[in-house]
Amino acid sequence: MNYKIKHVIKIILLIFFGTSFIIGTIMSFKTILENNKANMAYDDIRLKAQANSETDISSDKRWLKTMDFDALKEINNEIVAWINVEKTTIDYPILHTDNNDYYLNHLYNKEVNYIGSIFIDYRNNNNFTDKNTIIYGHYVKGGEMFTPLEQYKQQEFYDSHKEMKIYTPYGDYKVELISGTIEDGNEEFVRFDFKDKEEFFNYIAELKQRSTFKSDVNVIPEDRIITLCTCSFEKENARYMIIGRLVPMVSN
Repeated sequence: MNYKIKHVIKIILLIFFGTSFIIGTIMSFKTILENNKANMAYDDIRLKAQANSETDISSDKRWLKTMDFDALKEINNEIVAWINVEKTTIDYPILHTDNNDYYLNHLYNKEVNYIGSIFIDYRNNNNFTDKNTIIYGHYVKGGEMFTPLEQYKQQEFYDSHKEMKIYTPYGDYKVELISGTIEDGNEEFVRFDFKDKEEFFNYIAELKQRSTFKSDVNVIPEDRIITLCTCSFEKENARYMIIGRLVPMVSN
């Protein structure tokens, strides 16, 4: 290979790697920018949601007793609930629309953003009256959205975070966690209903057997449950799925 050919190849390689570096830098900058915009947007809606709410200061938990759903509905009438997990970054509005695609890459304010929103499966009702309500959220490297759910793969984390809170315009719930399992995202792994209580109990028992944490929470035939789903990385297209029973909270 003569000198000229070697020189041309060297130039081509320099252009290739230089271009790749520039593209990578631009993409990284865009990701950081979108991440910052999303964080600012969610900080803003947290303030608006709590503007007219009361706080329980009788303990160190400081759970909100109410959320200002009138204010939330003015922002987006597809906001149907709010989820909070104490001492984590999970503190978000829950949305519901007629498909499972839109809020994968749109914030609650309908701005395009890769972080997306927390949202209920379109096949569910939006008021948690179904036997099993499915809720989705992204795993984000920055730690936002449903990223903290992966910590439930450790018993120690479950032991200190056994409950979540769901707030709705119709009433508030604590969520007593039952199981966390790794599922195959290439298959339909969520269940919406059950033909009888035996099938329901068998479903719960099977999930508890495979769970990444041990829970002593039991269910009764009348229970409604929620399922939280996010990405996992044990294998290609894996999902992490957490199940909990809804327990109505009675206001003081």
